[in-house]
Amino acid sequence: MTELTGPMADWPSHELQAVDACPACGSSRRELLHESVADWTFWSAPGRWRYQQCQDCRSAYLDPRPTPDSIGRAYATYYTHEGPGAVSGVKSLKLRWKNERLSARWGRDLQPRLELPGWLADFARRRGERMALPFGWEELARLAPGRLMDVGCGSGSTVALAAQLGWQAQGIEMDEAAVRSARAFGLAVEQGGYERLSAHASAFDGVVCSHVIEHVYDPRDMIRLMWDALRPGGVLLLSTPNALSDVHRHFGADWRGLEAPRHLVLFTEEQLSRLLTAQGFEVTSRSDAVLETTRDSARIRRRARRVSKEDRAEARRLARELPRSQHGQDFIKLLARRPA
Repeated sequence: MTELTGPMADWPSHELQAVDACPACGSSRRELLHESVADWTFWSAPGRWRYQQCQDCRSAYLDPRPTPDSIGRAYATYYTHEGPGAVSGVKSLKLRWKNERLSARWGRDLQPRLELPGWLADFARRRGERMALPFGWEELARLAPGRLMDVGCGSGSTVALAAQLGWQAQGIEMDEAAVRSARAFGLAVEQGGYERLSAHASAFDGVVCSHVIEHVYDPRDMIRLMWDALRPGGVLLLSTPNALSDVHRHFGADWRGLEAPRHLVLFTEEQLSRLLTAQGFEVTSRSDAVLETTRDSARIRRRARRVSKEDRAEARRLARELPRSQHGQDFIKLLARRPA
């Protein structure tokens, strides 16, 4: 059979598996949440996909989903291929300005930077304090550095930052192209899945798991291995899309957080915290009310490949008008500590 490409093509039926129970809690009680969802994020994965919502924990999950042997097709043009390293021209100036602001914000010396004169330091600090940062970066700057593992590190941006902050940092990544990119810039990155944590028992003071657990076939097993990899007193920094996001409720099947078929399960904060606590973690929520996916969700709703001025205007409007529930943040952001 000749396989088509693009989101309108079918995923071969022999490369699909049924999901009879919620991967987040094990319940078989569910109701249809979305159907006929395509890869409107990267326009690379074939298939139309159905999300179910668990009637017990309210997490959402893909059913059917690609088999583990076939899921790689969904990552053909994924953002983790991009590297953290050398840039030139305007991008170089932007990188140096970012590092200047972060250096002022944290009292560190992140390189490369602009090396502004002292009289501009306060300006850089004020601008730095206003920066929106990926979850975990602030915590890595504030925690006492030790050994760090970034699970699903992509091409290593967080590994590189952590190393500058004094951590002995390394990563694990499935994407072969991303691993090559990370290694080209001298970063210690292993190729493979989260299962490689089993070789690092009680090895780390910190584990980062940023937007990875939603891609995993057995998230409860992943939580167990992250616990095992931490030393007593170690910290897990975990973030993932929130199934109960207000932006999800507004955009429905066009929500950027779905990203079918790569996102296999979307948690609620309550259920993810419950799993972590059951493992033994002490969990603190760092979630906020920032609407982080509105521009891309507006783009997806138009079935467009690039964000437009209209999408940005829609995001600004929603930031003013969209009601926000207590648990309606776009992303779940948790700090989970293994007790000493």
